[in-house]
Amino acid sequence: MDINWLWQGLATNWLFAVLVFATGGAVVIARIKQWRWTSPIIYGLGASTLMAILLYAVNSQHELAAAQAMRTTSGNIQERVRTWIDSFKLQNQNATGADPNDLFRYIVTMRNGDRITVLHSKRRETYLVIASRLLF
Repeated sequence: MDINWLWQGLATNWLFAVLVFATGGAVVIARIKQWRWTSPIIYGLGASTLMAILLYAVNSQHELAAAQAMRTTSGNIQERVRTWIDSFKLQNQNATGADPNDLFRYIVTMRNGDRITVLHSKRRETYLVIASRLLF
């Protein structure tokens, strides 16, 4: 079992903590000794912190918007299933009219000839049903 990721995470977090505490300690020492450049350092660190928070917030908002755009809902589930079928270049038959309780139904022929049925039913609107015949 490879646990290099664990050691990398621990080392990174430890290094980050050392840098934060060392910077804080240097500012405290400079303030105690009343060096004249202490105030500019404090303002610079404050401005850097605010900029880092702002950049993090903007990046998080962008990632959240991208995740929302990719979300599958009952309004776009049929489009997502069609995209899946088309991206794998599978043969399919739209059999939506076979049952009045179906919102949509596709019979998909896999490359090996097996068929699966992908359907979204009014009876189970929160589920996507994928059915196939199992042979033993």
